[in-house]
Amino acid sequence: MRRERLTTLGRADAVGARPPWRPRARVPRPPLVAAVVVLLAAAAWAGEAANLVANPGFEKGDQGWKTRFPEPTETKYARNHEWVGVVARPDGGGRCLRFGLNGAVAASEGVKAVTPMLPIAAGQTYEFGADVLTRGPTLKIFLEGYRAEAGRTDSGADQYPGYRRCYRSVIHVRNGVGAWATASQVAKIPDAERYRPTHVLLKLYAYWPEGEAFYDNAFVRPVGEAADGHGGQRQRD
Repeated sequence: MRRERLTTLGRADAVGARPPWRPRARVPRPPLVAAVVVLLAAAAWAGEAANLVANPGFEKGDQGWKTRFPEPTETKYARNHEWVGVVARPDGGGRCLRFGLNGAVAASEGVKAVTPMLPIAAGQTYEFGADVLTRGPTLKIFLEGYRAEAGRTDSGADQYPGYRRCYRSVIHVRNGVGAWATASQVAKIPDAERYRPTHVLLKLYAYWPEGEAFYDNAFVRPVGEAADGHGGQRQRD
């Protein structure tokens, strides 16, 4: 009888009886917090790497920025550096660039700071801008494009030896009055060879009326969206 009963059970199991229950082995998963930290760090690194501007936050003083203009054609900016300085941000958030404009300077040439030539990709769309704060002066941010051209010797007045200026896009800053804000604009670099720059530079500028102007976190970075003409302005409080 015992042997027959075992045989019967064996047949029932073969026909479709459920196998004995066993607990599933748990597959270890990486902690969620660690994964989020990794993703945020990668995103931050990618955003920083995309910025073509060196020392965008002025944590290294004015290193990488041109504030002195000794060229004979730049006589009106011969004292430009006297009105420019790197200071602690008024809100305590690190360092920033400060323009101090008296009435005479504000009413004439204004004050500027310019990056070196930044190589760019043909046909690429770029966004440029900075964080801004003004206590009086009007602010503008320029993205100026140049083509490498051997034999050119002009220097000063927005001209550079070996280059010809062929493109300009400008942000007429409307925000940042009394409080920090971000001003930016998307610029589609022209495709026509005559107007297609091989390099760009970013110019931060302030003029009338007199007072203080501050810039921080300047940037020129490639973006994926297309833009018509000089692009659309994005100003954020």
